[in-house]
Amino acid sequence: MRTRNFIILSAIIALEASCNKTETFTPVCDGSSPTYDADISLIIQQNCNQCHGSGSSNGDLSTYAGISTVTSNGKFEQEVLTNQTMPQNGSLTEAQLNKIKCWVENGYPEN
Repeated sequence: MRTRNFIILSAIIALEASCNKTETFTPVCDGSSPTYDADISLIIQQNCNQCHGSGSSNGDLSTYAGISTVTSNGKFEQEVLTNQTMPQNGSLTEAQLNKIKCWVENGYPEN
């Protein structure tokens, strides 16, 4: 009975650990100048539109106008770069975070 309980508990811990984001990065801008149209929109489409797509009640990040609402109030930078809690069901790569960091530092250029 103890062995069975141990196995069940171990499985629960492993499952929970796999759902939590454990690796975070300190984003660094390499001096590049990414724009929303050329670089950031693809990252958003691939990682955010599942929850923040066109017409979403969670906030529409599918257009530059839509994302401007969360960049202007600092929420985008806070959730994506600082807390790294978004996207909720995955993680951005270090390269993606660095590209977003440059985009933020350059004032969120559209094109």
